[in-house]
Amino acid sequence: MKLLRRMIAGMLCLMAPLAAQVNSRAELIESERTTKARYLKGVEETRWTALAHSGLLLKIFDTLSAGKDGLRLRAGGLPPGTGFAAGPEYRHTFGNEAAIFRASARGTIGRSYLTDAELSLPRLAGEHLFLDFYAQRADYPRLRYYGPGPSSALAEAANYRLENTAFESSAGVKPLARLKIGVSGGYQVYNVGPGQSHDVVSADRLFSEVPGMARQTSFVRAGPFIQLDYRDNTGSPNKGGNYLLRYFTYSDRDLRQFSFTRIEGELQQYIPFFNERRIIALRAKSILSESHNGQFVPFYLQPSLGGAYDLRGFPAFRYYDNNALVLNGEYRFDLFTGVRMAIFADAGKVSGRRQELNFSGLKKDYGFGFRSNIGNSAGLRLDFAFSREGAQAWLAFDDAF
Repeated sequence: MKLLRRMIAGMLCLMAPLAAQVNSRAELIESERTTKARYLKGVEETRWTALAHSGLLLKIFDTLSAGKDGLRLRAGGLPPGTGFAAGPEYRHTFGNEAAIFRASARGTIGRSYLTDAELSLPRLAGEHLFLDFYAQRADYPRLRYYGPGPSSALAEAANYRLENTAFESSAGVKPLARLKIGVSGGYQVYNVGPGQSHDVVSADRLFSEVPGMARQTSFVRAGPFIQLDYRDNTGSPNKGGNYLLRYFTYSDRDLRQFSFTRIEGELQQYIPFFNERRIIALRAKSILSESHNGQFVPFYLQPSLGGAYDLRGFPAFRYYDNNALVLNGEYRFDLFTGVRMAIFADAGKVSGRRQELNFSGLKKDYGFGFRSNIGNSAGLRLDFAFSREGAQAWLAFDDAF
């Protein structure tokens, strides 16, 4: 018996280290499981971060707002300062883009709205002819007005209501793939009323003598245009240029007081470098208006500067007059996938006479902004601009130019 007890005790002594090894092995396996779970959690978190950095939300937005055919969300498109606008849009393409139909209705919580419809025939006669039809109805109850001319005072801010119904068409030839020569025309009806904003006075109380404030009319508009557009894409170009020249005659059909002619010229140039990850974007735009003998350009059809698309350091519609000049320069670069940053400077002025439209006394601003950069669409744009009149922030759903 003593021998048996000694043998059992010896076996237990031999098994003790083995048991310890088994327990250690179990602990090691459990430790490896814990470490692996933490790793997988980290990987999952990294995936979500990568999705965020790749612009997932922007991609979802672009899919809704700039998808292909069908019903989708359309954001923006109303004048600067009217508020965030959104609404449904329907688009349908016939054949191989032989015809494109689009219709939308957008509005803001401030009761501004725009409804429009468009039929485009871009590839007639083997893509050598084009024909477009457009119609819209809009109501903007709170547009700002600071008075006429480059010396208007910021403290004299007022507001007015503008209603507009328009039917327009354009047609022409494309002698080259990137060159359009054509004519456009249409019928436009305007109505101006007291502003609906409670923050500032109605414009008819401060500027009752401004042409077009008390009496409105309808217009027939017509004239030729020429455009050379060799940008790589029109939504968010990386290279190329776009040069446009238009001439219009506005004929007052009711009052015979507001007939005038207008010349519009715009030059855009995009200069890429570093494999198109860095872009210098430049624009020069000028609008020249001349009223017929003894008549006037109504203030609501005068060119204006200020807002998200020209002088971004100034409030929307800050300056009105018969003639306008604006210069914009941007340095655009990719921050990471789906997001682009821009550093910009703007300069411009308005004038009552063409002879005064020069580079003297330009209003200036500078700033920076962020844009979604997915596919061929600018998508979402947020700009911060600074001028001698303070700071402005603009949210838009297309490029500045």
